[in-house]
Order: sequence, then C-alpha cells, then structure tokens
Amino acid sequence: SYLFGTIKSGLFLVNESGEIQEHLSRSNGLQNNTVLSLFVDRQNNIWLGLDIGIDYLKSSLPTSVINDNFNIAATYATAVHDGRIYIGTNQGLYTKELGRIRSHIDIKYDLVEGMEGQVWNLTVKGGELLCGHHNGAFSIDGLKSRKLTNERGVWNFKEVPGREDMLISGTYDGLIILRKDRGGRWEFGNRVKGFDISSKDIHICNNNWLWVSHGYLGLFHIRLNSDLDSTAIINEYS
Repeated sequence: SYLFGTIKSGLFLVNESGEIQEHLSRSNGLQNNTVLSLFVDRQNNIWLGLDIGIDYLKSSLPTSVINDNFNIAATYATAVHDGRIYIGTNQGLYTKELGRIRSHIDIKYDLVEGMEGQVWNLTVKGGELLCGHHNGAFSIDGLKSRKLTNERGVWNFKEVPGREDMLISGTYDGLIILRKDRGGRWEFGNRVKGFDISSKDIHICNNNWLWVSHGYLGLFHIRLNSDLDSTAIINEYS
C-alpha cells in the first residue's frame, strides 16, 4: 500500500493497482487537510505532520470514523443483521452494506423507509431486526420497515423466560407484549393493563415478575398475571 499526503485533501491510502482504499480528512478525524510529512512506525501506525500539528493514526485497530457527510447529532443504537450495519440516531435509522463499510470514498448511508425520527433501540430476536422508535415498534428488512404497533416510544425488547414466542417491551406509557404469528414473524400482542409509567429500564425475573426503574419516580417491582395482559401486583420503591 502507498500513502499520499496532500495540501488540501488530507491523506489517501492507495493499493498497488492505484485504487483508493481509504481517504482521511477533517471530515473523518484529521485536524486539517494539509499533510506535509508522513512516517510509519514498527507497528504500522501512521504519524502525520500537518501544518497545525501532528496526528497519529492507530491503523492496527479495526476501527474507522464515520465522516461528517453522515450529518447526525446523536447515535443511540447499532446492529448488524443480514450483511448490513444499522445505525439508530435521533434523526432516523440508517443502513449500509457491510462490504462497503471500509470505503470512505463511498460513505453514504441510506435511510430505512419510513424510519425518520428518534430511534431508541435495535435488537435481533428470532431472526428479525426489531427497532424501538419514538413512533412505535418496527421490524426491519433491508431498506424496508414493517410497523408492529402505534404505541408511543418503544424503549426495548426483552425475552419472556421460557417463552421463545413472546417479548415484553417498555414504552413511554407502560408495557406491551409482542408475539410471533403462525409464520414466525413478530406482531403486536397486547398492552399490559394497570401500569402506564415510562419503562425504559426493565429486568425480567421468573414467575412473571419484573423490575422497572424510572428516572425520578423510583423502582417498581411488578408481577403480571398468567396471560401477561395486566398487572397482578405492583410494589413501588420511591
């Protein structure tokens, strides 16, 4: 491989065939785009002399920076599923094929259809990628989404002990149940009656008991009935 430092465009990594493998600039981590000198140390890490200082690229690590062209303010969840990486942000759910992830020349991520807005959670369950979103719960397949429920603000997806066909999700307004249909796909089951408090953090125990913590209301120890459609006991610890 060959390294080229430029005056205006940062650093290029080129293979023996002249193909650009990496392009590093201010948009993905350099202090500025003027690379005046280069040095490769014994660990194959790269030192760059810039016109405003020194940058150090630890190239031995299998990591890279998503550049400014992605244009997101906050990332809340990531997942890898069916050959794609998915990134959940405060602006929507974005995806890219894993085979293209190393190229900073082609950094564009695609917005999954219908997934604009706040993403809270990405979880793979039963072969499906599930997305917890401000507008509900979704099943994601490539660039397409399938809405499972209109319940506001789905925070998470938790397995029900001993039930591979059921999940509990915390929402802005309490708890919901997801179930697998006859085709093995996740669908909305029911809302859990008797508890309408935001349930961002959940821990599920045996015998239908679960703990829910709230940012300022405290901790709740809840037992659901056998059908998982309502609460049987609620103990509150403020």
